[in-house]
Amino acid sequence: MACWVSKETKLLRGRELDILRFTSAAERARLCRQMHALHSPRLACARLRPEFRQAAPVTSAQPSRRSSSSSRGLSHLFPSLAEPQTSQRAHSLCSQRKRRQLGTRQRAAAAASPAAGLPSAASSLALPAALVAALLLGFLVPAPGVAAEAAGAVEWATALVFILTGASLRLQDVVAAFSAKRAALYGTLSSLVAGALLARPLLAAGPGLFPALAPPFLAGLALLCCMPTTLSTGVILTRAANANSALTLLLVLSTNVLGVFTIPAALAYVFGAAAGAALEPAAIFSGLATTILAPLLVGAALRAFLPGCAAFADAQRPLSRLLQQVCLVATPWMKISCHAPQLAAVAPASLAVMTAACAALHLFLLVINGAACVALRLGGSGADAARTRRAVVLATSEKTLPVSVAVLAQLGSVLGEPGLVLLPCVTFHLLQILMDSALVALWLRRDAALGDVDLA
Repeated sequence: MACWVSKETKLLRGRELDILRFTSAAERARLCRQMHALHSPRLACARLRPEFRQAAPVTSAQPSRRSSSSSRGLSHLFPSLAEPQTSQRAHSLCSQRKRRQLGTRQRAAAAASPAAGLPSAASSLALPAALVAALLLGFLVPAPGVAAEAAGAVEWATALVFILTGASLRLQDVVAAFSAKRAALYGTLSSLVAGALLARPLLAAGPGLFPALAPPFLAGLALLCCMPTTLSTGVILTRAANANSALTLLLVLSTNVLGVFTIPAALAYVFGAAAGAALEPAAIFSGLATTILAPLLVGAALRAFLPGCAAFADAQRPLSRLLQQVCLVATPWMKISCHAPQLAAVAPASLAVMTAACAALHLFLLVINGAACVALRLGGSGADAARTRRAVVLATSEKTLPVSVAVLAQLGSVLGEPGLVLLPCVTFHLLQILMDSALVALWLRRDAALGDVDLA
């Protein structure tokens, strides 16, 4: 018996164990073997809690002082040794958790209801509707957009998007996502490396797959594959899907910062044979560093060092998101206005094929990234696996429009008419919002049907 007591004391790292809590020597020996087989004493105690609850204590008229002190010292490990106040507190916490789960279930059911989802659907359609209106305005009345583009408003609008992104960036949210290292690594490689590897076969096989597709449209699709993930749209949709929004924010930051360094090499790899020596990676990198990386760092520096900037940016987050969307709409409006005569000469059949190709490309990215998340078991197999995989699928399947505009500003007419090359980028951005909103609604309906409250 003394030997068993010393082993238990060593396993529990100095904590004493009241042997009188167990009824038989066989029960004590079995628990001792299990504790020795486990790696962590704390984990062993957590796993053996049912045995401790079921073990009937030996009644004693006068318990020793050592026994009572051991019971008080081990009350955080063994619920049966807890005092009545601790039991009441645990019951209260359990009741609060059940109420939160019930509220989450009700919110998921309300989100899945068609009648209750009208406001969220209307808000998700606001940006696509504004982009369509901007395209029509730039095509029908190009003069204001041409004047704004000549004044340098495109560069200022792109810089403002990234300044606001840096100012609203909370580092604690990004640090919280580092627990999913494998998912973050896959998302970064899929957005920047795998996309460039996909773009070259698409550019080569595009004329055979889509004969009616104009060459600038095909170049725009290949350009999209080299772009990082979108800025605000992906984070908004991830939060709406009850997914890991911190992981999406980390992917947004990593892909857009690293994209400044990888995009020039990717463009040279994809378009080098077609564009000849016109592509200069050093010049592209310099332009992207000026229009993307520098404004992002300026916004982050303002948040970190300007007193009151962080609190103001957090309080005015809806206004910041609205300004980013205004800049996002204004940029293609100015570009389309400058190339309205070239757009008028495009056949309607080519526009229809281009729209179908954009939808097919986004659907392909969703399917491939979803299958990769399952095959690689990203997020593990616990309750957070679905949240992590949803975040990765949305972030890796979406492509950013502001960076596409910045790249086209550096390339000029190397890939064709900039307005025609930009049109697939705008169309893809419209379709990814619509398709991903439908996918998020499908996920929420499934959660409500299954009663899965752990994803919230």
